[in-house]
Amino acid sequence: MLLELEPNGVDLWLTYFDEISAPDILSFYRNVLTEDERGQESRFHFSYHRRRYLVTRAAVRSVLSRYVYVEPQDWRFQKNAFGRPSIANLPNGVPDIDFNISHTKGLIVVGIVGGKFFGIDVENVRLGSSLLDIADQFFSPEEVVALAAVPCSQQHGRFFEYWTLKEAYIKARGLGLAIPLHLFSFHFGPTNTITMSAREELEDAPTRWKFWQLRPKEDYLIAACSEQSVPGAFKLTVREIFPFMSERAIECVPSRTSP
Repeated sequence: MLLELEPNGVDLWLTYFDEISAPDILSFYRNVLTEDERGQESRFHFSYHRRRYLVTRAAVRSVLSRYVYVEPQDWRFQKNAFGRPSIANLPNGVPDIDFNISHTKGLIVVGIVGGKFFGIDVENVRLGSSLLDIADQFFSPEEVVALAAVPCSQQHGRFFEYWTLKEAYIKARGLGLAIPLHLFSFHFGPTNTITMSAREELEDAPTRWKFWQLRPKEDYLIAACSEQSVPGAFKLTVREIFPFMSERAIECVPSRTSP
């Protein structure tokens, strides 16, 4: 039975791909890819990156076919001028559906929405060094000051809170790093709330967007950004998936959210 997206529905599908390594399963995944995708897989130098690419493409195809009567191998995709992928062959009469992808060490996240702009980012918070140097270079002055005011023991985690939100937002806009990261700022309230402010040059209204942050496991932080296209409360659903094999809904209460 197909799944149905509510007007303000946001579905996140999580794949812990380190658990997927059996040659017969990987061969099955490869058979649902296009010739171009198989060629792209072979161009990765390291086997880890080839497997991550393969599982990612299989996960996208598997998930999309949970919403639309299209065989997984029949999906076709296109990219805009900034590299953001979208569906190229959505059948006529099917409600608009879109997706976004992010991956980090050990985890792939596919986000599915209907009829609105959307972006996600996931990071393994155990990774990274000299992150404050990155913040000084790319964050807004307000964020740099706020990050420096956080106790040293918390700065690493706070950096990723800022970074994932920024990545999710620029992906939702479909413009990637063509949007300078210093033109907008995130602010964290005392009740785990997120608010956004922006300079006029950004030419966007922060109230247009809804944000979430989630910690599905201790090592991972996910940020999601969705356009608020219709009135009403959002419904955020999180599932773990072994592409084409199994799926299960999980309870994952956001650690932060915008009002």
